[in-house]
Order: sequence, then structure tokens, then C-alpha cells
Amino acid sequence: MARITSQATTITVAAPSMALKSAIASLRSGSFVEFNQPTLWTRVADPRGNPPSFFPANPTEDGANYVGHTMIDYGGKWCWDPVTKRGMWAGNGANPGGANVRIYSHLYNTHAIYDESTNLWSVQRGIKGTNEGSDPDCIVHVLHNNAIDVVGRRFYKKKFRSDEIMVYNLDTRQWIDNIPSPSAFEANYSRDGAMEVIPTRGTRGSLWVLATSRATDHSRLVEYDLAAGGPWRLLKDSPSFGTLSNGTSCMSYNPRAFNGAGGVLCGNNAGSYTVRADTLDVASAGSPPQKMVAPNGAHLTADPVGTGWYYVASDGYLYYNGGTRWERVSAMPSNLATPGHTYPVVVCPLHLTQANEYGVLWIVAGQMPSHAATNGVCGWLYKP
Repeated sequence: MARITSQATTITVAAPSMALKSAIASLRSGSFVEFNQPTLWTRVADPRGNPPSFFPANPTEDGANYVGHTMIDYGGKWCWDPVTKRGMWAGNGANPGGANVRIYSHLYNTHAIYDESTNLWSVQRGIKGTNEGSDPDCIVHVLHNNAIDVVGRRFYKKKFRSDEIMVYNLDTRQWIDNIPSPSAFEANYSRDGAMEVIPTRGTRGSLWVLATSRATDHSRLVEYDLAAGGPWRLLKDSPSFGTLSNGTSCMSYNPRAFNGAGGVLCGNNAGSYTVRADTLDVASAGSPPQKMVAPNGAHLTADPVGTGWYYVASDGYLYYNGGTRWERVSAMPSNLATPGHTYPVVVCPLHLTQANEYGVLWIVAGQMPSHAATNGVCGWLYKP
């Protein structure tokens, strides 16, 4: 009879990266620290081909036209998933073109993802909804309409040239669907309007879009019940929202605002204001340091530890708003401290958890002269 023997087997389990938590732990309140990964600025060839149709790109670029073609221009907010500990944005640079590729092609849509467990960035290219054909329109710009539903496990990105919102499953890591944009309530030029997930609305949360009236040009707040699957309905239609003629907008949700009721701060070319998630009361948030419109004025984000909001202004300073007025907090680091800077910027709040983890802002910028060695890209963490 043959004798069966066994040998010792060594199983190696890779330890999760502690880079992000270590960087946060080293921060003192009110300060910045650079937080970078080589994968954030390393250009990778497009798997579908080479120039002149496709170009290498890093997660801040779209590879559409030439090296350095930014994808985070018209920057706004990006999103953090505390469950999978992954951050992401989706977008497309302005007016991409190449040989035999039509302008505004979806081929340059990109989905950039940071994975805390590996401390690496990756990019999925040419993304589209499962219900889209072979030649759908592109997304265009990060803007202020990347939005995340942590409980419902979805990430949303509003498209620009078609009346749709792309839907991504955070757990299966697949683009799964498109839902209609609120086209009945918004003018064509406001397809770049701000969007947020409000988790306390309805039974499974709602999507809010800061739209613009086709008839009057003043802002409208519209809602899509995620449990019911729509339809879009009008919440607020008041001139007190300000005018948005040919303008963009920004909107950031803070779950701790209004004593835990939650609410948003909205900004456009007419000022800033807050909206409570429960009562829908609207109030002035004061005069911002600049018009809160893209490309360089939409860098608004929720306070990751408190009840207010932060704003990265292009005058070189970070501002804070507790709901009523803007206060200058700190000079920005590096080239972002240059008054009038036009560098592409995206901002993400990593909200403080019950385990006392995170509680920082993560700012990523591109095309900065002082960072030529990293292809103009740099990221910072800020601890309030």
C-alpha cells in the first residue's frame, strides 16, 4: 500500500497597507501633509492601442489627446467608500480628439480608483453603462456630480451630453446601469449641475440634483427616490436659489449638519446657501470668496469631522463655512497657494468613523509647475 505523506506548506498573507492611516496619524490639526503614490502620476499605456488615437495617462489624465491632457479639469468632488476603503472619481477631459475618433467620444471616459489596502491607484478606461450602445456619449469633467451611496452600495456619475446618470456597483465593481437625468427640469447647459446622495430621504435615500430652469434660468432642487426608481420631482423652485445662466454649480452633503439632520451647502455664480435634508429650509450661507463655479471655483467639500463645509479657493486659501459665513482658515500648500491659480483640483472628505479613523480632506491637483518630477501631480491630506 502506498503511504501518503504531507509536507509543510507556507502561506503568505500580504499585510494591508498602513500608508494612509500612518499619514493621518502624523498630522496635527490645522495642517497639511503630502500624500502621494507613484501610481498617481505614472503614465500607463492605454490597453486598446497607441497614438495617434490613444495616449498614455495617469489617473488624473484621460489619454485623449496628448500626454498631460487632464481629466480633473473643471474639478469638483470625488468620493470615498468607507466599507471597501476605496476612493474614486469618474470623468473625461474637455474636447478629446484623435485620429478617426469623434470629438466627445466615450472611449476616453475614465474611472480612477485608489485602494487603501494596496496604496495603489488604477484606472478603468472607456467606461459606459451596460445599456449603452457601441458609440455612447462621453461623461466629461469630474465636476460636482460624482456621488456615492455607501449604504445602498452605489456610485453615480452624471453624464454631460446625454440625459443619463451612470451607476456603478461598489461591491461587484462593475458599471451596471444608467438612470435618467432630470431633463424635464434642467436646461441643456446645466447637465453639469451638482449631484448628491441624501441617505436620509425616503426609505433608501435619494439623489438630489441642483438643476436650472429652462424657462427662468434660476436654480431648482430636484429629487429622485432611489427605492422607487424615480420619477424626478421638484423640491425647490425659488429665485432665492440665485441665477445660473450658463453656469455650473456645486453641492456637498454633510450628515452632521443641522444637529445631525443633515443637509447640503450649495454654491453657484450667485452665492452660497444651505438646504436642510429634513425640512428643506433654505438659508443664505454668506458671500463666498469667489464665484463657486467650474473650472476653478467648485472645490467644495463637507467638513469630515464637524458640521460645516470647506472650500479650496483659487485665491490660495482654504475656507470654512459653518452654515452662515465664510472664514479664511489656512494658506494652501505649494502652487495652490498662488493667487489666481488655475490648476485642476479635486477634493474628497474622508469622514471620521466611530473607530476614530480618518477625519481628513484629501486634495489632488495636477499640472503644477513645482511637481514636474511627478508629471505635475500631487496630493495632500488636511486635518481640521
